[in-house]
Amino acid sequence: MTEWVENSGAQIDSVLIIRHGHLIYERYFNPNYGVNSIHILHSVSKSFTSAIIGVAIDKGLISLDDKVVSFFPDRAIENLDSRKRAMTVEHLLTMTAGFQWDEWSWSYDDPRNDLNQMRSAPDPYKFLLDKPMAAQPGEQWAYNTGCTDLLTEILRRATGSNILDYGREYLFDPLDIDDVTWYKDDRGNYLGGSGLALTPRDMAKFGYLFLNNGTWNGEEVLNSNWVARSTS
Repeated sequence: MTEWVENSGAQIDSVLIIRHGHLIYERYFNPNYGVNSIHILHSVSKSFTSAIIGVAIDKGLISLDDKVVSFFPDRAIENLDSRKRAMTVEHLLTMTAGFQWDEWSWSYDDPRNDLNQMRSAPDPYKFLLDKPMAAQPGEQWAYNTGCTDLLTEILRRATGSNILDYGREYLFDPLDIDDVTWYKDDRGNYLGGSGLALTPRDMAKFGYLFLNNGTWNGEEVLNSNWVARSTS
């Protein structure tokens, strides 16, 4: 594997292997990164957002069946039809919300890209909530980073805490993850669909947490039912 990475030209910055709870292989192929370097996770951030939402669900503050529009009684949502009213938190988590949405046809810096438009909008959440519907929620899958961004606002409204602070208390601190950065947009909103940065070792902790059904050092960090549900 090491020879392949070194000779293939693949853009791999680091590889870590854990076996039976021990770090048995650790290699940094990019000279710009090392054991103490935090690495931007891009869309891997979505998995952390999902885990943190799972904590709030386990505490009874959010339900998978909660209607998305119920979290925004202060907003006059456009294109509000029966399909949009039926959209739930689970639909956001599974990217089956049904919005008209396209972030694949153009690059992310192209103004035609829906995610670019959302994150450039004066109110990103309004931009997404106002989008017309293309399908009944739950019927069609479409990759939608905006859905994960919206989950951070739902978490804030349900818990009174932003996703980084809530994540520190219930996920990062229990895993002894101290060096964590989560970027915001220009309006101060955390980006649930991207923006998280961790060291590779701390990423490995997260993976090992899931391999152990949400348990770390004998303590339950994530509900095992959520681990199974969110990875099914």
